[in-house]
Amino acid sequence: ETETAKTTNSVTKEATCEEVGERTYTATFANEVFAQQTTTEEIPALGHDWGEATYTWNEDKTECTAERVCTRDASHKETETAKTTNSVTKEATCEQTGERTYTATFTNEAFAEQTTTEEIPAIGHKAGQAVEENRVESTCTQEGHYDEAIYCTVCNKEMSRETKTIAKKAHTEVIDEAVEPTCE
Repeated sequence: ETETAKTTNSVTKEATCEEVGERTYTATFANEVFAQQTTTEEIPALGHDWGEATYTWNEDKTECTAERVCTRDASHKETETAKTTNSVTKEATCEQTGERTYTATFTNEAFAEQTTTEEIPAIGHKAGQAVEENRVESTCTQEGHYDEAIYCTVCNKEMSRETKTIAKKAHTEVIDEAVEPTCE
């Protein structure tokens, strides 16, 4: 005697990201002499379906944390915190801001290298000592003058200039001494 039975099947264990599942096939025969038969088949693990990675910098930018979460199971996460390096990518001047760039490189290839920048404030001018320039001495009939200039000690830009007056000199009396006449 032979009988061919139609089978039914159902998933008896769902596959997850990391674990295999199971599908059970059942054959039930009309002839009672044939016992019901079952067989199972492995359902491969699904693997992770990672969402987009997010990156979070700590306050002083010395570390950056990368994280990605599986869309199938939010409890499955990958995170990595990378120490950063930094360098001045644009020097600050007396009048212009500069820029420092921070870089985070991750060992997990799923995470992309990240950079962020921070403004370096302009350093401002540093006043040097007053320098006297363009001096014109006074006479007994005219006042003299000179410029007092202050330059930045960093960039040498003139920061201020003021003209100062030099008082007239006092008249001095010149007494001619009499010259004794000679024969010529």
